[in-house]
Amino acid sequence: MRARTKPASKTRPDTSRRRVGVIVCVLSVWMVCIAGRLVYLQMVQHDHLSKLARNQQQDAIETSPMRGLIYDRQQQELARSIETNSFFIVPSEIKEVEDTAARLAPLVNAEAKKLSANIKDAQQARRKFIWLARRLDEQQAEKITALKLDGVHTLKEPKRFYPNGSLAAHVLGFVGIDEVGLGGIEQFHNERIRGEAGKFFMETDAHQRPYQSYEAQSRPGQSVVLTIDQMVQFRTEQALASAVERAHAKSGTAIVLDPRTGEILAL
Repeated sequence: MRARTKPASKTRPDTSRRRVGVIVCVLSVWMVCIAGRLVYLQMVQHDHLSKLARNQQQDAIETSPMRGLIYDRQQQELARSIETNSFFIVPSEIKEVEDTAARLAPLVNAEAKKLSANIKDAQQARRKFIWLARRLDEQQAEKITALKLDGVHTLKEPKRFYPNGSLAAHVLGFVGIDEVGLGGIEQFHNERIRGEAGKFFMETDAHQRPYQSYEAQSRPGQSVVLTIDQMVQFRTEQALASAVERAHAKSGTAIVLDPRTGEILAL
């Protein structure tokens, strides 16, 4: 009696092929999605992501420009800017915080404990820099530089100087810590006198350690010539002070004009 043979089943191979097909489809879709995402990041989000990366690796300190001069009608200087030294700290470079603060504090008129706390706070916040002292004279700057402390850096900043002291102070006005005019001619013509600020860039690695720095130079401001005469202003202020004293008055006002042109010579 012959044994009957069953026909080979096609179910198992068909199932395997379907599974392979599904896997291939899933992988294809996944690869297309990844490729699409890469294209999107490279072409659409490239500028945005590059900017984010630069912001994480780069920090910038704005540097004040040299303000323009202010002259009287005789081209005598009434206001000018002089170059000074400013110091800043890179927190990640400082290992001995207390010692560094103790040595710096007396030179910048600060309390060692407060300075130490500021440095530690900056380290915890992963800040790239903090100001130590700004616009110091040469003698103060030399004392700080002589310490040769890690993490303490310097850059040049202008400081406004008035050669005649308080002469015509109410006319000239003054500037703030960032060299922005806050009164008088300094404020009224600030956009013209101030110039264009520069930037000091500092590149850091993944551990916030600086490895490169460079500066974009500022552009000096324009000068201004006033109608007032320095000597006439000086004599007018003297005469006014004497008159106020004789009259036992609280204050007084005096204006000197050129009768031919109407220009103000003293105020």
